[in-house]
Amino acid sequence: MLRLFKYASVAAVIGGALWFFAGCQALSSDNCAGEPMKPGDVCMSSRGGSLTYEQALDAKKRGPQAMKSAGALLALGVVGYLTVAVITLRREQDEA
Repeated sequence: MLRLFKYASVAAVIGGALWFFAGCQALSSDNCAGEPMKPGDVCMSSRGGSLTYEQALDAKKRGPQAMKSAGALLALGVVGYLTVAVITLRREQDEA
């Protein structure tokens, strides 16, 4: 059970970090190839996707909330991992 909690904590740290960086990317999403977008612009990706100015603004507005949620998940993962570490150390000390 403790091992499962440890793996879940590590997954939360990794997932939270990735989600946080995705939120950071969203803050600069109103740029296309380094140029600021204007109303009516459509940014075409080299991978075949497209992004309208309105979609970019929506993503930029969601960025800070995503970063807060990701930070909470990251913190939860760190606390969980540290909890597992403390429990493991105490068990080892009790066995000695």
